[in-house]
Amino acid sequence: MPLLPTPYFFVSPQLRGRVAPRVVALLSRRTRRAGQCLGLDAAALRSLGLRIVEDEEMAELHLAYMDEPGPTDVLSFTPAAAGAPQAPGLPGSLGDIVIDWDAVERQAGAASSVARLNEATVLVVHGLVHLLGHDHGDRHEGRRMHRLEQRVLRTLHVADPPRPYAPRLLTAHETVHEAAPKRGSRARR
Repeated sequence: MPLLPTPYFFVSPQLRGRVAPRVVALLSRRTRRAGQCLGLDAAALRSLGLRIVEDEEMAELHLAYMDEPGPTDVLSFTPAAAGAPQAPGLPGSLGDIVIDWDAVERQAGAASSVARLNEATVLVVHGLVHLLGHDHGDRHEGRRMHRLEQRVLRTLHVADPPRPYAPRLLTAHETVHEAAPKRGSRARR
């Protein structure tokens, strides 16, 4: 039986008691499925690195690479960004995703391993989509990126919580009711 293409995971030593091995195994499986859903081949998935860190290390990375103070929930690094040499004729590394586990715990919405796994999955999918060249710098690209993430998360059966970069489709609950025709009424011109 062939080995499944598995990304390389590294859990910061400071988090070893907080990130259960079972959660890492499930996150690895979900990362593989997300990559396949995005069209990544086995070599690309094997070349993906995923690092789970705490706030302090994430804040250092965020400042060093994005010139922004404080931690963020996820960062993606392409091989070009990291200055990795590219060997001719060999498949290149997909890149690396760094997840802040403290942010995962804050954003999970519940103090359960399932909620943390789901939040970590959302962040991994976001990082993968960035590694494939998408960005949310402008509204149009942000919408495309968010739709792609939603498609992958639906495949994984993970709810997609609102994100600061994702466009809001409706501004208020009343808008839904105003836009929908009343029962028994017909559209008027």
